[in-house]
Order: sequence, then structure tokens, then C-alpha cells
Amino acid sequence: MNPASTLRVRRLTGMLAAVWALLAIGLSFFALLHAGSGPAMPISSSFLGGVAVIQSASPEAVAAGIEPGDRVVAIDGVPLLRVIREGMPDLDLASPNEYEIQKRDGSRIHVALRPVPAERVNRPVDTLVHLALVLVSVLYVAVGLAVWWNKPGTAPAWALLLFCSSMSVMLSTAIRAEMIPWSGWRMIANLPLLGATTFHLFTTYPIEPEWVVRHRRIRAVPYALAFLIFFGVIGEQMLGRQSEQMTAVAF
Repeated sequence: MNPASTLRVRRLTGMLAAVWALLAIGLSFFALLHAGSGPAMPISSSFLGGVAVIQSASPEAVAAGIEPGDRVVAIDGVPLLRVIREGMPDLDLASPNEYEIQKRDGSRIHVALRPVPAERVNRPVDTLVHLALVLVSVLYVAVGLAVWWNKPGTAPAWALLLFCSSMSVMLSTAIRAEMIPWSGWRMIANLPLLGATTFHLFTTYPIEPEWVVRHRRIRAVPYALAFLIFFGVIGEQMLGRQSEQMTAVAF
């Protein structure tokens, strides 16, 4: 690939990565603005390593045995990742939902809980943490873009922008994921991208290992795997919605 083509590829992928991050930040901020309206789940959780860890719970949920640090396994019998990927269940203050919870000792309980008004579970500290992570996400993108602006087209600046963008998506999406639109599939799709960009950055800056210099194309392997997962998740999401629409039409 000649230098001009290389620069075009870096510009295009850098722009796409930054847009991907800004989309995540916008959706997270949208959820933050609307956190106090309508019925809400009686628990609030954040994704840590692909697991939904409960951060806070309503008094009713606490009385039923749910504690911060427990894990949400399923809602109404549907695994949580699938719930978040396909859409949260309709919340009705008069109708309970069944939650499968894994306790910190590994045991599991099933609890039927009604939704609650949002203000009962949205603690000020949760809002502050959410806002702080959104701001940190903005800072990541700003740093990546600033370095790119100062050293446009260079390999280290490109690698840093890709890494900062994927990290920004994780930070802005993982907190209170049940509130953020399309959070589940975006996190699943972004996690392998974060791994690929991390490998890219630390094999580019501050020095390139000799084995990478000899085999530069090896950096493409994590990206290829990441994009297979990325488009696989998006494809599954689209097929799932088409299937639901066809089922609805049939009935």
C-alpha cells in the first residue's frame, strides 16, 4: 500500500472510530437526561467484564434479598444480555417482572418485583458517576482527536485515536446499561474492537517490537476477528427484528 492510500485508510477508519464513540456518548447522555422519568427497574446495574453487577436496589428489592454486588442473570426468564440486546421488557407499575439473581456466594434466587418510579432508584451518586464516566469518555475522544490533529496521519496518532474511541464507547455504555438504548449489542460488538485497538496501540507506541516490524500484517488479525464479531452481532440483531416483524404479521 502506497503512502497516499495508507493515509486515506487511516483518515477513514479514524473518522469512523470517532463517530462510533460520539454516538455512544450521545446515547449515554440521552439516557442520563431521561433517567428520572417513567417507571424503572427496581435495580440498577453496570456491566463489568460482561456481567451485570447490581449497584443499587429499591427498598422492595432489598427486602426480597437483593444486595449491591449481586448479579442479574435473567429477567422474565430471558438472559440479561439478550434482554438488553433485544430491548427491555415493558414496565408497568402494576405488573411484576421476575428476576433471576446470582448472589455473591454463587447461589441463585428468583424474585418477582414490580417496577418503581424512576426517582426511587436513581440515587444522586449514581447520576454523578454516570455523568463522570460520560465526561471521561469525552476526554478520551478529545485526547485522541487532539493528538491526531497535531500529528495527522502518523501511525502512533492513528493507533491512539482508535484506542481512545473504543475505550470511550465502553466507559459511556457500561454504566447503567439497562437505561441506555442498544447498549447490549454495542458493548458486545465493541469489546473485541477494544482488544484489537489495545494490541495495535501497544505494538506501535512507544516502540514497535521486532517481531511486529517483521510481520506488520499481524496487527490486522485482531481487527479481522473483531469485525467478524461486530458484523455478526449487528446481523443477528437485524435478523432478530425481522423475525419478530414476520411473526407479528403472521398473527
